[in-house]
Amino acid sequence: MTSTHSRTVNYDYLFKIIIIGNNGVGKSSILRSFDNEYFMSNYLSTIGVDFMSKVIPLKDSTRIKFQIWDTAGTERFRCIVRNYYRDCVGVIIIYDKTKPSSFYDIQKWHEDLLKNTNIPKELLSIVIVGNKIDLTEDIKVGHADIIDYIGAHNIDYIETSAKHRTNINELFSLMGEMIYKKVQDSREQIIDNDNIMNYIKSYNYQLAISESIPPKARFRDCCSIN
Repeated sequence: MTSTHSRTVNYDYLFKIIIIGNNGVGKSSILRSFDNEYFMSNYLSTIGVDFMSKVIPLKDSTRIKFQIWDTAGTERFRCIVRNYYRDCVGVIIIYDKTKPSSFYDIQKWHEDLLKNTNIPKELLSIVIVGNKIDLTEDIKVGHADIIDYIGAHNIDYIETSAKHRTNINELFSLMGEMIYKKVQDSREQIIDNDNIMNYIKSYNYQLAISESIPPKARFRDCCSIN
């Protein structure tokens, strides 16, 4: 991913999110589509972790800046990926609707996330994504398969096509609205949970992350969408 520092965009909140899932499910392609880049069918697999940022408006015109970590899906990078779970208030778990194995591994990714995150579960926003819906003749994972899982874990779900940019902006808007609602709820409600309250007090949940970026991360700061 290349750097596109075109201009500075003002924002109200800064949220760190991470994209996880098996290798080849389309994580980087979804991110490229969100950044308005062209689709490449032979996109090279991410090595370690990649990064981009983007500002989007919410329904009430609040502007949020996403810092998005795109992670490798291969097992040999798993220990590296786990380091990036910290302070991510939003998580996108992607599977390929043409590859049942990537769907079955959702539970593995979900459990690995909950085991390694430092965010209280009540403050964590998770969206599961079924990608490659454009490959209609090759789809092997049906709606009934995913409904049971998202129902049991109370997780939001959306289907996308990175190739045709179907539901890409909707995915990130959904994530932004989910996190923002939890920010507002944390301000307006007395949460009877010491773990959550301590997190809010110590990490300043409405910001969720500092502005510092690891120096070795490849950086991309894109303009906003309207």
